[in-house]
Amino acid sequence: MFAGVDGCPGGWFGVAHRAGGVDMHRAECLADLCAHFADIHQIFIDIPLGLPSSEPRQADALARRVLRGQSSSVFPVPCRAAVRAGSWKEASAINASVLGRRLSKQTWNICRKIREADELGEVRLREAHPEIAFRSLAGAPLAGKKTAEGRATRLALLPSVFQDLYERAVADWPRRLLARDDILDACALALVAPDMTATLPSPPECDALGRPMAIWVPPGVVPP
Repeated sequence: MFAGVDGCPGGWFGVAHRAGGVDMHRAECLADLCAHFADIHQIFIDIPLGLPSSEPRQADALARRVLRGQSSSVFPVPCRAAVRAGSWKEASAINASVLGRRLSKQTWNICRKIREADELGEVRLREAHPEIAFRSLAGAPLAGKKTAEGRATRLALLPSVFQDLYERAVADWPRRLLARDDILDACALALVAPDMTATLPSPPECDALGRPMAIWVPPGVVPP
């Protein structure tokens, strides 16, 4: 049994993929979402889990190569000290000192979620990237997921049971709590999860806490 999870404006959204079908849940905090999925063995999540402390992660460089043409969807992962900073200015200065790169505002805006996952330390979590999941389903690059065409193309790649779940999620939660692309991302991770048995890089690097700095992918995903 597997689940796919993505951050959303209202916290976190997850889709569980069990033998009997699929179900969904939204929670304000990641700990509550993981508790709801207590029977799930592996939870694939679109958030960095292993955090660098001296140099950028190999995982992100490899993922950009896999997603050539969509590499902007892989953002530079900040160091752990920057994630714990109290302001964008402070975080950016720390990251520049440690990794040689300042933080964009977009990256700073998700640092709270990165910190939440890092502090939770849930052993069932596996880092994954929805666009790699969709690329493995489509076999080719897709239009941007923020566009109507991109959403429609991704939805069409999902089996009907996931399409039905998507429509229920759209009806159940307003966009201020759950964006449409967040639903699609969680669905893709849940669908492809059983095939995610390889990592970028392989073997994984480990961070200062011994946690893997790796993105889980299907075994056929090889950087060019």
